[in-house]
Amino acid sequence: MKLRSTSLFFAAVLSGSLLCSFGQAQVPGKNYRVGIMLNGSSRQFLDRFRDDFVKLGYAGERNVVIEGKFAEGQIERHQVFAQELVASGIDIILALGGPAARAAKNATSQIPVVFAIVTDPIALGLVASMDRLGGNLTGITSLDPQQASMQFQLLKKTLPDVKRVAILSDDTIPGADARGLAPIDRANEAAAREVGLDPLSSS
Repeated sequence: MKLRSTSLFFAAVLSGSLLCSFGQAQVPGKNYRVGIMLNGSSRQFLDRFRDDFVKLGYAGERNVVIEGKFAEGQIERHQVFAQELVASGIDIILALGGPAARAAKNATSQIPVVFAIVTDPIALGLVASMDRLGGNLTGITSLDPQQASMQFQLLKKTLPDVKRVAILSDDTIPGADARGLAPIDRANEAAAREVGLDPLSSS
């Protein structure tokens, strides 16, 4: 998605979460405080996000105050950010990325947390299952159980002479096995073999 459509999408999701969390339409005079945690430093995204809340019917800073926390590549900062947001009395947290979402989960079991840009929320320990989330977290995942198979089928169809494929993983991802392969990359290995490819995996 482009920056504009992405920020509007998240604003719409968070707006709906606000209404569900408080079980009512906007309360006159209520100042909702929204915390956003990002791995990067996209302040342009934050500006777009504020604009989109206005488009959705919120009166800007008069009834939605948005506080952005930018890790700027130092993901360990999310633990401090999450604690600061909780201590400040934030109403809801939007956590973009796995590290931000885990930090928010560790910081509160009461404040609603909406996560996005998370590949496997179960492996990260964010939710109990995809059908019954439980707790105070909900969100969006890009994980599709059929994704690995479809990608390798497409690769084999496009490049039929390919025999071997490299799979790079990250052993810091929760759920990594003894070889350092994350769950999604174990699925990639299996999918590669299904179409006759020899996977060379490394973390």
